Amino acid sequence: MKQLFEKVIMNEIENEELRNFALYSANEIPNYFWEIPASSSGKYHPITDLGEGGLVRHSLMVCKVAIDLLNSSTSQEIINLKDPILFACLFHDCCKNGIVKSNHTEHIHPLIAKGFIGKCSKEYAKNNKCSTLFFSLCSDIQNMISTHMGKWNKSKYSPIELPTPDSIQEKFVHQCDYIASRKYCLFDEEFFSQY
Repeated sequence: MKQLFEKVIMNEIENEELRNFALYSANEIPNYFWEIPASSSGKYHPITDLGEGGLVRHSLMVCKVAIDLLNSSTSQEIINLKDPILFACLFHDCCKNGIVKSNHTEHIHPLIAKGFIGKCSKEYAKNNKCSTLFFSLCSDIQNMISTHMGKWNKSKYSPIELPTPDSIQEKFVHQCDYIASRKYCLFDEEFFSQY
């Protein structure tokens, strides 16, 4: 699944700097990301998101939904944000069970993932000459990731209230995640075989 994830990055993220950073970040993701299901109960995800590799399949489907919606969009504003949107879609759940794997989904996983991408961007920038645009895009990506839960930003198990989407791109990523989580939105092997 990691090879497919990296192929999607290579083929879909056009900005070279962001694409290279995405590949770097994929190598830093906690190892469990490549193995666990998107949902342990199956309550909020389709059957293809369950079982080994389910979280990766879900993340790829969020990206596919984004690609389809971007291809049909008439909003130039959203089309111009394609690369950071696809990055956020791929990495939105990269720390779903925390940095060190817990046995359940962490309510604050959007904030953990935001911090993870922030840390990766600083590490990446130490060894690579990065543009001002790169840092701006990383900030946008972190905000899209931290708000991807939308209105489901509270938990009876945590006093922390997650931020909700505000910008057009934050709302877009949340919607892509929501659509990809519907029971009818099954992982499409045929679509991904093009990579």
